[in-house]
Amino acid sequence: MAHGVHPNFMEKHEEHHRPELQKGLVIKHNANQQYATSGVMAFLFKEVARMNNLPTQEFVVTNDMGCGSTIGPILASGVGTRTVDCGIAQLSMHRYFCFFFLYFVFLLENS
Repeated sequence: MAHGVHPNFMEKHEEHHRPELQKGLVIKHNANQQYATSGVMAFLFKEVARMNNLPTQEFVVTNDMGCGSTIGPILASGVGTRTVDCGIAQLSMHRYFCFFFLYFVFLLENS
């Protein structure tokens, strides 16, 4: 999952990297390696998605905001595999309810 851009807090995301709901699978990047995505793997992921007509978008954490992490960096370092941290944009990730589109869950399962 990825934090989708909230219309009331758009400044919390980089201007050209705002994950929108129902706009494609999100490739997550972080300069501090909180996410395991490398440039090479992001390229390969986008190429495979393009060949399968799957839309993609990219998420980059702003310099002034911290972020959580995923198990991607742990798996990549422990197992030695190349990794892409990707997900589906959603609103209210840490609330008792969240909002996302099941269509992209279907796309991830079938790609």
